[in-house]
Amino acid sequence: MNLNKNDYIRLLNKTHFISFRPITWILNKFNMGAITFGIIVFIDKDLKGSVGTILHELVHVQQYYNYWFVGFIPVYLYHFFRGWIVTSFHDAYMCVPFEIEAYGYRDGSFERVYNEWRYV
Repeated sequence: MNLNKNDYIRLLNKTHFISFRPITWILNKFNMGAITFGIIVFIDKDLKGSVGTILHELVHVQQYYNYWFVGFIPVYLYHFFRGWIVTSFHDAYMCVPFEIEAYGYRDGSFERVYNEWRYV
């Protein structure tokens, strides 16, 4: 996946970052800081300023655009449950192709774009 400055800004402007305590409480029980559903990201309030977490979740938002909601979730769950049968929850999560892409995506310019966007 290739994202440029305009992609980041488009994704940041369309994405809603929500810290909803009941959901983030559940996420924390699974050692997760955020979860993305389409353009909605439920995120632990302590991670709202984490550039790495925001970028990771924006990669998922772009994946939703690429695969559509009805394509993303079945593919994600298929890979997750296929892995969970033979390994741990965490290892199954880390073997999902969407997670591999999101964790592998690095872009040093994103921090500058995110900070500019956040203070506009």
